[in-house]
Amino acid sequence: MSGIGLLFILILGLPIWFFVLLGRTAIKRPEVPWRAHLRKLAPEWCLWLGLSGVVALSLPIVTPGREASRRVSCVNNLKQIGLALHNYQQAYGCLPPAYTTDKQGRPLHSWRVLVLPYLERGRLYDRLRLDEPWDSEHNREVAEQACPHGVPEYRCPSERDGRVMDTSYVMLVGPGTISDRGSCTRLKEIADGTPNTVVVAEMARSGIHWMEPRDLNVGEMSWKLNDFDSPAVRSDHPGLANVLLASGAVHTLREEEIDPEGLRGLTTIAGGEDVKRIVDRW
Repeated sequence: MSGIGLLFILILGLPIWFFVLLGRTAIKRPEVPWRAHLRKLAPEWCLWLGLSGVVALSLPIVTPGREASRRVSCVNNLKQIGLALHNYQQAYGCLPPAYTTDKQGRPLHSWRVLVLPYLERGRLYDRLRLDEPWDSEHNREVAEQACPHGVPEYRCPSERDGRVMDTSYVMLVGPGTISDRGSCTRLKEIADGTPNTVVVAEMARSGIHWMEPRDLNVGEMSWKLNDFDSPAVRSDHPGLANVLLASGAVHTLREEEIDPEGLRGLTTIAGGEDVKRIVDRW
């Protein structure tokens, strides 16, 4: 499309250039100062108009192209997270809990910290003190030194709020989900089937530091996709949001295809909801 637009402009520009050159060489008339000045400016005006046309035609193409590229990067982030979750399962026999706790049951660290070694960030993981809260002076200093711009795998490139230490990806937690109050789940315990269960979803502008033991609680969230007035599955991709299934696959939920009932059914591990109408579209 942009190539056709450029060719169109060049074709239209040829007659203009022709008459400009003809006016300089073939036409003999008494010299008028303002006409001579316009003839001198004509090539520059033609060049400026031509370049403006190219830019105008290319803008509608470049912008969606960039968003498509960012969406692909977001999907790849979730795939890496899915692989890390499965590697954790192989090492420990279950998927990581939403968070770890101290002896008093207070949350310490997020699952995003626990899977760092499986995202090739073992050196960062080894420097963190897991017996201290995520926001202790030591842990914050280590995180800011090692990842001053956040962890790229935890950040959707479509997010533009500037809070680079915040995560774009959250676990669905609460009663009936993959992790309730810090519990961990084995893949074989997902009775609804791993391809039918959402584990991690996008939550743009979450306000959650990537190390913070906080996620998207199903008891407090809005079931409307891309609801920015309440905690919800949402993204800065127009009309859609990406989710990671327990199987490790990544799928896109679209506003016109998902309703609150269907989204709720995808979050449970043994609810028995009929989500076939949604899954069949994948």
